[in-house]
Amino acid sequence: SYVSSGKIAPVRGDVEKLLAKDTSAYAEGIGNNDTPTYVQLTSGVKVLCDMLVLAIGSPAPTFSFLPQKYRQAVGEGLYRHVIHPEVPNLAFAGFNHSFLHIPGVEIASLWLLAKWLGFLITPSCDEMMASISRVNKWKAQNSLPESGMNFGVNSRYHQYFDLMLGDLRMRKYRKMPNVVAEVLGWYAPSDYSGLCEEFREMISTSDAQKWRCLNVDM
Repeated sequence: SYVSSGKIAPVRGDVEKLLAKDTSAYAEGIGNNDTPTYVQLTSGVKVLCDMLVLAIGSPAPTFSFLPQKYRQAVGEGLYRHVIHPEVPNLAFAGFNHSFLHIPGVEIASLWLLAKWLGFLITPSCDEMMASISRVNKWKAQNSLPESGMNFGVNSRYHQYFDLMLGDLRMRKYRKMPNVVAEVLGWYAPSDYSGLCEEFREMISTSDAQKWRCLNVDM
């Protein structure tokens, strides 16, 4: 909110060194609480600051292992953060990164298994591409930009897990029948234990049917 309101102005660049307004007051780059401090970027620009946050993030994936014709397509994002409709026989189970990464990978793996076994029917290529575009547009409007923003669900992991489990027709309320815990409790990785067993039982029943992805973006 501070950034969006303009109270904090983000500055892009590589830090070369710290400078004091009065360099004679102390050794360069090390001031006291009353001394204004500047950051000098490698470009030569000096920025007044009272706190330096090294939010280095991580570089965007380059997909160097893919043929050139697929790299840009995959780099623009994935449907459900796991597949690209224009790249056949390729899937990712870790590009749905969130604060509960391991359960997310397991849920994505089950989603892919359901698709490959023929139980889960995905939308048409055009519909999936449109969904990817809408999700990317939403992220651009509602998230701070960073190199890997198209490959994570971050703080939206609860909604993402609910959607993926909804696609699989598996229960998303993992604390029930304890209503109080479901409404007020904090979800942890242990709440998603037993997913593989539930999935195996679901597809092994005699009345197991095919189902379609929910008409929801995430």
